[in-house]
Amino acid sequence: MALTIQSGARINSLFWIKSLDPQVPEEEASTQKVLADLEPYLKGIEVPFTMMTPKSGAELVQNLAEIEGIAKSRGKPMIHIDTHGNKASGIYIFEAAEFVG
Repeated sequence: MALTIQSGARINSLFWIKSLDPQVPEEEASTQKVLADLEPYLKGIEVPFTMMTPKSGAELVQNLAEIEGIAKSRGKPMIHIDTHGNKASGIYIFEAAEFVG
């Protein structure tokens, strides 16, 4: 099945922040299915793609600060957060077994 995207959104980069449990292969499989179509599509329209895999809450905050700096200088990044979490605790960083509010 071909990927067709119709959007009025204007972005100039995509940052994919991922923290999944390697012991649950179906989680990674879902991500890989999406990226198999998405990465070539983005390359074809010359939108840079960056995968970030923070190992701790501090590293996640650092990644987000880097993206903020890019947004201030070049504008319009999109961020996709591929992890677990909840409203009360925040984003879960698997490797550190910690939540980031």
